[in-house]
Amino acid sequence: MEEFEQIFGIDSKDLKDTCVVMPFINSEMRKSLQIKNLNKGGLYSSVSNDAFTVVLTRMGAGFTGDCICYLAEAGVKNIIFIGSCAGVNPALKIGDVVRVIEGYSVDSFSCILKRDLQKNMYVKLNTISETTIEKTNYAVCLTTASIKHEKNIVENIQCGDIDVIDMESSAVIESANRFGLNAQIFLFIQDIYPDKPFYRAYDAHDKLLISDAQKRIASIIWDTIK
Repeated sequence: MEEFEQIFGIDSKDLKDTCVVMPFINSEMRKSLQIKNLNKGGLYSSVSNDAFTVVLTRMGAGFTGDCICYLAEAGVKNIIFIGSCAGVNPALKIGDVVRVIEGYSVDSFSCILKRDLQKNMYVKLNTISETTIEKTNYAVCLTTASIKHEKNIVENIQCGDIDVIDMESSAVIESANRFGLNAQIFLFIQDIYPDKPFYRAYDAHDKLLISDAQKRIASIIWDTIK
């Protein structure tokens, strides 16, 4: 068994040109993306349908960035990242879908603990297709390495131009640009800072909004692939 298959659960020869990368997946998203059982590797779980490969990475910039580097070295050309985020811009609501192509990173956990909270600008993505812009809100994203210290981060850096906070987008952008990959990032708003934190009990209405957002992203992906 080759190294790639041990890590990803599938042979690199079975990869499609486009990979949909995501930290987690639920049954509804599996159905929307038309995939069944994922093959579990040492780090990631993967499966391919007729159009693209889906890879589950776990949460965090490190797992996500390493994943995209491996995929690039295996010959993948396009990355579509799907994730969740917290809305910081008051105009955003639970269940909104945003498209990220630029933003900032404070994705070193040790720096966060030391209160070294200088945000670093990361460059724009080379996008797969501009046709999806009309279907999603454009957002500037701050990627952080800590959910627990989110309040400290927001209160101690200038966040006036930041719309959402997540834990992976900076790694997607940096790794995709490093290898010259085309990429898209779609995030759905799952939390609202500071009123609806991640640890709250999700009511039925919020669950429905989040489910609908995931279905919209899946629909955009199919439109993009076609």
